[in-house]
Amino acid sequence: AQMAIGSNFIQGIEKYKEAVATYTPHLVDLRSDFSRVILSFSQNQEALRSDAFKQGAGLMVEELNKIINEHPLELNVYILLGQYYALFNQFDKAEEIFYAGGAAIVLRKRLLDDVGLFDEKFGAHWEDTDLSWRIRLRGYKVVVVPKAVVYHKGSLTMSRFVKRHDVAWCIRKNRIAGLLQNYSCKNLIICLPVLLISYIVLFFKEAIFDKNIKIAFSSVSAIIWNIKKLPDILKQRRFVQNRIRCVSDKNIVSLMNKGFIALHFLKG
Repeated sequence: AQMAIGSNFIQGIEKYKEAVATYTPHLVDLRSDFSRVILSFSQNQEALRSDAFKQGAGLMVEELNKIINEHPLELNVYILLGQYYALFNQFDKAEEIFYAGGAAIVLRKRLLDDVGLFDEKFGAHWEDTDLSWRIRLRGYKVVVVPKAVVYHKGSLTMSRFVKRHDVAWCIRKNRIAGLLQNYSCKNLIICLPVLLISYIVLFFKEAIFDKNIKIAFSSVSAIIWNIKKLPDILKQRRFVQNRIRCVSDKNIVSLMNKGFIALHFLKG
C-alpha cells in the first residue's frame, strides 16, 4: 500500500511542478488547492509515514512561503502553512515565540497595567504584534502552549465587511508604526528603509503586473498616514523606549526568526 501511495504522490508532485512552471493569474489558487489535496492524505496513516508524503509536504511548505512573499494578504495561506507545521509537530512543546495572535492570547492584568493595552490608533491588524513586542521589551516572555485549544473563525468580520485594499492599508500602515515605536534607533535605521523600499517595489508590482491600483496605493496611503500621525507615534516611542524597555533588541530578534510569521512584518 505504501508503494502505491508513494507512486501516486510522486506522479502528482511531478504534474504539479509542470503546472506551476508557467506563471498564470491563478497560480495562488493552484498552489493552495494542491496543498489541501496533500493535507487530505494526512488522515491516512500509511500515507503519513511514507517518504513520498514527506517530500510532497516539504514541497508545499516551500510553495506556500512563496505565496506569502508574493501575496502577503492571502490569509488562508497562513492557516495552511500552520497545518503543515502542526502536522510534523513543529509546535509540539511549550516554547517562547515573538508574538501571540490577539485571537488566542491570555494575559495577566498586572502585565497590561505595566505595558499598556492595544494601541488604539492601530485599529485592526498588527496591534497584537505591537503589544507582544512591548511585553517582550519589558522583559516578560510570550509562550505558545500547544495543548491549548482555541476555536476562531479567521478574519470572518474583515472578509465580509472590509474591502481588501482597506485591509492592506491597515496592515502596511501599522507595520511602519510598529517599527517606529518599538525598535532601537540602530535597528530602526536599518529596518525602516528596507520596509519602505519593499513598499515601493510592491506599489509597482501591484499597479503594473497585478493591475490592482487600489491595493497598490495602500502602500502610499500607509506612508502618508504615518507622516500625519508622527507626533502620536513619537510620543508612544518615547514611552516604549524610556519607560518600558528593559532588554535589548538582541534578546528579541532571535525569536523573530522562529516560525513562518515572525519576519513577515518586514516582507511587504
